[in-house]
Amino acid sequence: MDSRTRRVRRQTLDVGDLRGARRDAVRAAVGGLCARSFAGERGAELMDLMFDTDTGIIRRIQLFRDAADGADRVVGFVCALRQDVRLDGRVVTVFRAVAAIEPEHRHRNRTALFALREAARLRLRHPWRPAYLLTPIIHPSSYTALARFSRRLYPSPRRPHDPALDRLVVALADLVDPFGPAHGPLLRERRISVRDAPVLDTPYARFYVAVNPRFAEGCGLLVLVPLAITDLLSFVARRTMTVLRRSAR
Repeated sequence: MDSRTRRVRRQTLDVGDLRGARRDAVRAAVGGLCARSFAGERGAELMDLMFDTDTGIIRRIQLFRDAADGADRVVGFVCALRQDVRLDGRVVTVFRAVAAIEPEHRHRNRTALFALREAARLRLRHPWRPAYLLTPIIHPSSYTALARFSRRLYPSPRRPHDPALDRLVVALADLVDPFGPAHGPLLRERRISVRDAPVLDTPYARFYVAVNPRFAEGCGLLVLVPLAITDLLSFVARRTMTVLRRSAR
């Protein structure tokens, strides 16, 4: 059966509500997928980021289960993290995301869609507070997927270099990101790389590789997406039109 037609069941969980054996089972499934998806020496730190008990970070995880083979096994996940920090005397909300998905299911931008939907959902609780999606992206395909949904993504081939935004990205990353800087202000030494993921020849992928040529060695590019209410409304409108066009086919 073609992977595009295989039934994938979505399961969304609040990580903070998981207890005992259920928490262990989810962590084991996610850890196994991370081991298959990523190479590098910092996989344990990635797991701690998603499953530690810091109550200052709200975590929701969506599991993608392939029900076609009857085993209902986990073939992908995306974990969205929300954290409030204080920057220059103001409270700022920072969203982050960690995701992995098996190669045959890497289509339809499932992981990017969940991360942005979660940001929109939580953003409405404090509509006037500054909020950003900040994530160190470790592969050109992930950057391309996110760039398709946000015109204000930075850095981007559609936006000129802005030293003020560089400083904002670094300041926020220093508050929330556990990995250190590497070879440039917007790069982070993740020491994690993606297995078996081809680099597509797209304008966004070419831009990413030019900015972060050492991604295959485990360097991540810090990417910032401002989450103003108008941005989220635009995102919802574009997604609605996409769904309507698919339904009309």
